[in-house]
Amino acid sequence: MRVCIVCQKDVAGKKATPIREDLIIKSIRKAKQTFNLATNNELYVCDDELDAHKNKRKSFESSMIFFGVLAAAVVVLLLDTILLSVRLDIFAVISAFLNGA
Repeated sequence: MRVCIVCQKDVAGKKATPIREDLIIKSIRKAKQTFNLATNNELYVCDDELDAHKNKRKSFESSMIFFGVLAAAVVVLLLDTILLSVRLDIFAVISAFLNGA
């Protein structure tokens, strides 16, 4: 079934653009298939909803960049405190990476 990602309606008979399957969508599909929740719809955007989709996508990408930078800053801060305390313990280094992720 062809479904608009913005309005959640069937796009049969409408002019629509297919959504590019990126890593995030593939990951969500894989998780849904694992838990038997997948509907396996083909994702599209109606031409009427294209501007709304672009705004949502831009907002999503900027938030992903922000949280990626924040996680990197946490990792650097944790590794920096480990180095400054002169405690080069492999467990502390691994836990710094796990806390940042």
